[in-house]
Amino acid sequence: MPALQLPGIVARLQRSAAVTRVAIRIYRGYKRTQRRVATLPEEQRAAVWEARHRAAAHEIAETAKRLRGLYVKAAQFLGARADLLPEPYIEALSALHDKVPPQPYAEMRKVLRQELGNDPERVFARFDRVPVAAASLAQVHRAQLRDGRSVAVKVQYPDIERLVRLDLRNLGTILSLVHRFEKNLDFGPLVRAIGRLVPLELDFINEGHNTEEIAAALAHRGDVFSPVVVWEYTTRRVLVTEFVDGTKISEVEQLRALGLDPGEIAARAVDIWGEQVLRLRHFHADPHPGNIFVMPDGRLAIIDFGLTARLAPASRDAAAHLCRAAADRNPFEVMAAFQELGFHAPDAGQPNAYMGLGRNLFGQSDGRIESVNVRMSRALRNFRMEGVPGEVLLIMRVLGLLSGLSARLGHPGPPLPAWRKYAEPPVEAVAS
Repeated sequence: MPALQLPGIVARLQRSAAVTRVAIRIYRGYKRTQRRVATLPEEQRAAVWEARHRAAAHEIAETAKRLRGLYVKAAQFLGARADLLPEPYIEALSALHDKVPPQPYAEMRKVLRQELGNDPERVFARFDRVPVAAASLAQVHRAQLRDGRSVAVKVQYPDIERLVRLDLRNLGTILSLVHRFEKNLDFGPLVRAIGRLVPLELDFINEGHNTEEIAAALAHRGDVFSPVVVWEYTTRRVLVTEFVDGTKISEVEQLRALGLDPGEIAARAVDIWGEQVLRLRHFHADPHPGNIFVMPDGRLAIIDFGLTARLAPASRDAAAHLCRAAADRNPFEVMAAFQELGFHAPDAGQPNAYMGLGRNLFGQSDGRIESVNVRMSRALRNFRMEGVPGEVLLIMRVLGLLSGLSARLGHPGPPLPAWRKYAEPPVEAVAS
């Protein structure tokens, strides 16, 4: 065995051992709880189980922060599934963010050489060794092309694909132990979904195509700046796009200093996502402030198309129905639209439960992802959700994030009614 392979093998073994230790601790904790609740009155059991879920969720979150990589992505994904997990898991896991310390340039340079066929200093006119951003799977460097264009170079971490495969197996092990003691917590579908979605985030060619497809569909708008994908230097592990030199959308004072109205900026962001969801049926599914920048001329630049979603025609029509009903404040139509989407209250014939669901999902929030997810968890607690597509839940999350953004920028009112103008045409009339 080549000596150079040994550090990587040792690191993977240590990673697996760390997860195994966590799995054993969680197993023992649930086992003790199982014995304890057997002797407790019924009214005390729920509180004990909730405490056990909170402890297990905290253990998983701390492990994800320590090991990073797929575990942070997986925890974020699990934390967004307010339809399937109890609140302690939602609260602990959705609070994780994938900003991490960058990896040394020497390691990233190896990936760039493998993908581009030469040293980055020879490929680009200028390449900044200090990254401008670092996340769980990749980091971004600023560079300049030979023709003078400023670009962002997104580079995957070395060996990340192999680690993702290993981590998926380990994650399945730890979550299957939880399911053994709490049959209502079946993580199997979620682990399979993570196994399907995270590899897509590691395919930068796919991300480049998503970027171009949505940019082309929004090209008629004068208020959207779409960074160009530089395909000449883009590979599966390196994505090169035009550099976005703008102001983060949440920087209210900086927007005002540019002579821009933050409330009007928020209204346009809501409108841009309404068009994506209800007209295009293909949308950027992660509109947090770090992914939206305001250019000096007021145009909005959207970055990071690793997570996008496509809506089936039936789901789009049901979402449009909900939008019209919310705008008209028609409780019976709100109820009917939620039922079309797959949300079912215990008292299915009463619209009040569905109106409350709508207020909880789409009302004003502080915009933090964890707050949005916890609120969704509470709102969905008493609903049956057979057949609700994951893409529909992503719409709910998008609306929650846009609601928080609007509140932060001083734009009143929930986003959903503002989408009404995109809810009118039948889906058959929408160009695909």
